[in-house]
Amino acid sequence: MSGYGYEQGALGDVRSQLDKGAAEIDAVIVGVPVVDAGRSSTSVADALTLLTNSGAALAQVLSVHSTSIDLADGSYAEIDNTAEGLLKFNEIPNEPDPHTGPLHDATDQTDTRDYDPLAPR
Repeated sequence: MSGYGYEQGALGDVRSQLDKGAAEIDAVIVGVPVVDAGRSSTSVADALTLLTNSGAALAQVLSVHSTSIDLADGSYAEIDNTAEGLLKFNEIPNEPDPHTGPLHDATDQTDTRDYDPLAPR
């Protein structure tokens, strides 16, 4: 291989894992209870707020990366389709076959009438 490889489905697996992680973090931070810790309640509440905000930010980062992977997966598919199309294009002979005309893939549709595009209609 020449250094380029693409395993179909691999990016989708990573994207799914990121989406799952973001959903699990969202589920955890939504259910954070208010804690009565006596004199330390304010400090505990501040720590939980910090953790909740950090979790929300992490879930957002995971979602952003998931979207980026989704876009990259589409780009890889487009590259593959473009490369495949180019390979097929290069297989088509440059010169039309004189026996079939330029419509070599559709010989049954070749119009044998003389046609002058400049003639008045």
